[in-house]
Amino acid sequence: MDAKKANTLLLMLVSFLSGALIILLWQSGVKSLPVAFAAPNRSEAFDQMQDLFRSVAAENLPVVVEIDVLNTKEAGQEMSEAVPWDDFFSAPDSSVPRDKFDFYGLGSGVIVKRVDSRYYVITNYHVVGDSDQIQLTLYDGRVYPAVKVGTDIRKDLALVSFETEDGDIMVASLGNSRELYVGDWVMAIGNPLGYESSVTAGIISALGREDGPDGNISDFIQTDASINQGNSGGALINMKGEVVGINSWISTSTGGSMGLGFSLPINNALSSIDDIIAYGKPLYGWLGVSMGDATAQLSEEIGLSADRRGAYIYQVFIGSPAWNGGVRAGDFIYSLNGQPIRNRKELTYLIGEIDPGETVPLGVYRAGRDIALTVTIENRDDEDQVSARNSLAWPGITLLPLNEKVKSALKLDESYTGVIVEDTYAKTPFQMAGLQIGDIIQSVNGNPVNSLNDFYGEIGMLSVNIFNLKIKRITDRVNELEILVQRENYGE
Repeated sequence: MDAKKANTLLLMLVSFLSGALIILLWQSGVKSLPVAFAAPNRSEAFDQMQDLFRSVAAENLPVVVEIDVLNTKEAGQEMSEAVPWDDFFSAPDSSVPRDKFDFYGLGSGVIVKRVDSRYYVITNYHVVGDSDQIQLTLYDGRVYPAVKVGTDIRKDLALVSFETEDGDIMVASLGNSRELYVGDWVMAIGNPLGYESSVTAGIISALGREDGPDGNISDFIQTDASINQGNSGGALINMKGEVVGINSWISTSTGGSMGLGFSLPINNALSSIDDIIAYGKPLYGWLGVSMGDATAQLSEEIGLSADRRGAYIYQVFIGSPAWNGGVRAGDFIYSLNGQPIRNRKELTYLIGEIDPGETVPLGVYRAGRDIALTVTIENRDDEDQVSARNSLAWPGITLLPLNEKVKSALKLDESYTGVIVEDTYAKTPFQMAGLQIGDIIQSVNGNPVNSLNDFYGEIGMLSVNIFNLKIKRITDRVNELEILVQRENYGE
């Protein structure tokens, strides 16, 4: 099958190039062509191209299912699903009591695995959410009740399953999304607006798109294959007939397809599928930092060259892998396992894909020099447990350089020096000592602070437990305060 498809694509390419040559020569005044340059039989080329699209569609229509969900909610209770389209759920059913409402949802899913009589279907979390009832409809019309096996909210994925003794149900062939190139032909299969088993075609418009809805940590494949409401959870197929993506969201100003569809790469879903089947939930690696991208102003402040990419560390959580490995607030991580890091989102994703217990090297820029650190990654807790660690953030304050732009925005005198507090973490030592948003830190333990590097160099991470800060509180413009920060009960 692959050889036939390869030959078809080659013939299509030859036909296209030959046609292009004919047009160019005609425009240049050449009215006839030698036999050697004549285009191949166009009818045959187009027939083979059509056969290719037909065969890919026929192979994959049976592995994409329609997912119908039902949620019963109390009056006034908000839907918990992360739904990127306003009209994903229908209007409430007026036939139920007024204190409860039924919400029906529609999406798509892909049959990705079979274990004995159980079939596993991957879809988006925003399709099934906290559904009370899930029903799957196959391409041939067979209907099965399904149960939710587990979810991966950070990637907007959910795995559901159904059981049957029917042995003729097809399972998707999964491809390698890392082998995709911009310009590759793809098909999107799903149930847009309830039109079951719809197939659209397009190309890969871009790879590595970020900033998906609701903080999705994955990157995305961008395609112009038409995707609409109901396509969520469906398959993005390459011309080998392999699933290379899970259609997840669209960017639109009208509510309909505008040629800006986004699919989660299948490689990014594989670990979640395996973890959910084995453990009932995804396993993520955890570093234990709060980080952001280095803006141009921040890069200038810490002496980072303009071509450096990576993630700037604002907080390190006490007792975390980062803390134990020597990572400090104010560090800039530019590589992981010897590979360059583009930004904080990429570092977040890559850390999450590392198996807990694995030790990895970090490339770190600190106060003008590069250093090498190693950290042993741990298992990431559930979201509520991660949030509960906020009181262990060190230093527990987020700082900005007091540059000309900040001084101008705050109408501060040019003579002001130090770093300014942008945010504080509750119940951390600096916050409990009285430091507030907008305070300017001018010295630590009698040593002047003129930059972020000065501040982070003074507080260190493991040296002393008591810090005496001199600050200027700009709310009244004049007061200089001494704040004593004690970390003696903060643990190490």
